[in-house]
This record gives sequence, C-alpha cells and structure tokens, in this order.
Amino acid sequence: MPYDISSSLHLAWAPKYRFKIPHGEVRLHVREIICQLCVEMGLTIVHGILFRDHVHMFVEIPPATRRLI
Repeated sequence: MPYDISSSLHLAWAPKYRFKIPHGEVRLHVREIICQLCVEMGLTIVHGILFRDHVHMFVEIPPATRRLI
C-alpha cells in the first residue's frame, strides 16, 4: 500500500548583505511574491514571519513536489 506522507521544512531566507526590507507597500509586495511562489511550487505555508532583514517559513511539501526540490 503506497503512503501519502508530506514533509515539513523550515526555510530561512535573507537578502544579500542582509539589506532591510522596506516598510509599507514594498514589504507587502515581497510577501505576495513569496506566497505566489509557494502556490506555484505546490507548497503550503504553515507559518511564516517576514522580519525586517530576513524571512522564516515553515512549509509542507507534498510527496509529488519533493522530487522537484
């Protein structure tokens, strides 16, 4: 019997030289881009925090997507 088990992964991302992510509209745009990329890759964001200079995300990866990453 095949098992359908998803994996979870903690991702930390920081811009080059840890440049600060500006407040306001640009910050919201960065968040939208990250969410859009996760949807396109088939990832489910369980928890995510956008800090001033880095991003932490806890995502679930379905079995079919694991082979692509």
